[in-house]
Amino acid sequence: MQDNNLRLVTAVYEGAFETSLWSSFLEQLKVRTGATFAYLLFRPPHLPVKSWVQLHAGNGDPPDVAQIQLPGPDKKCPLPWHALPANELLTFKSLPGYPKPDHHEFLQMLIDQHNIRGVRAVRLVEPTGAWLAVISDQAKFRPGTDALMLSLIPHVARALRMQNVLETERLRTRIAVEAIGKLNFGWLTMDADCRILDIDAHAQAIIAQSNDIFTDSSGKIRLADRKSHGKLVQAIADFASSTSSPPKLFHISRDPWIDMLVNPVEAGFFHTSSAPVAALYLHCEGERRLASTVQVAELFGLRKSEARVAIELSSGLPLSDVAANLGLSTDTVRTYSKRIYQKIGLNGQRELMKFWMRSVLALA
Repeated sequence: MQDNNLRLVTAVYEGAFETSLWSSFLEQLKVRTGATFAYLLFRPPHLPVKSWVQLHAGNGDPPDVAQIQLPGPDKKCPLPWHALPANELLTFKSLPGYPKPDHHEFLQMLIDQHNIRGVRAVRLVEPTGAWLAVISDQAKFRPGTDALMLSLIPHVARALRMQNVLETERLRTRIAVEAIGKLNFGWLTMDADCRILDIDAHAQAIIAQSNDIFTDSSGKIRLADRKSHGKLVQAIADFASSTSSPPKLFHISRDPWIDMLVNPVEAGFFHTSSAPVAALYLHCEGERRLASTVQVAELFGLRKSEARVAIELSSGLPLSDVAANLGLSTDTVRTYSKRIYQKIGLNGQRELMKFWMRSVLALA
């Protein structure tokens, strides 16, 4: 029995990392209790208050008990699900106010329409509220079910907190990666031998399109220019011996323009031969992502016609080229440009280009 409990508790914590969250745990719980369904209902912190994630094990879909309504107009579930005692075992007969007539009517409907004759549930109050429950088409569960459900409460609560932290960090990472990519940056980490340990998709794309930076058969970064490669190797050696060494800048190629920043990485908790000693940030000046006319107009208070001209001017094009691209005369573009600079508070196209790259438009 102890081994079975250990396997079940282990499945609780491993479930936060499964592709199908907690599927192994819920299947084991269903089998252990002899239930028809086992389910976990929770609300991730980034979802609206009334949005819930329902996970279950069992054949078909279990009824969402909290959403069931009684027959007739406006006859909602009479049970105050969100006000029920937390961290306690709940059954049909332990519900507050039992046996009220409307509760009887509701419970009888569960029996008749959904074939639910047995329920064991616990409400968790952290991190944002959750339910763990087993339901059955039989009135009784296997021996030890009540004690088992109560023993799982602290483990499920910790696992949910852990999963919420993971989801929050995943969201932050996705946002940061998207921002870096929009600025045409990529990153990778290297060990003391210049071997790549981790790399993002943007860095992979930059390396794939360049003949001046590449990886050899052993997965090490190499620069085509020998002198530059020697400086890179020396920089990595310096970082391996001291994380206080200053960052190094490298120019890789002109067409396309690729440069990179190499930074030391602070030693982490694990000190191994494959620990990263440097983070390399690659920048490729590829095709610019232009903001939309609507975005520029809203940001600077411009008319749409002025915004279209501003977008072209931000690319550094001369007035004659801007005029040709937009089907306008050069004099018209010159007039628009003066209005644009006045509205934004700039003194010319060069300031516009600098301002553009330093504003949120670089991420638009």
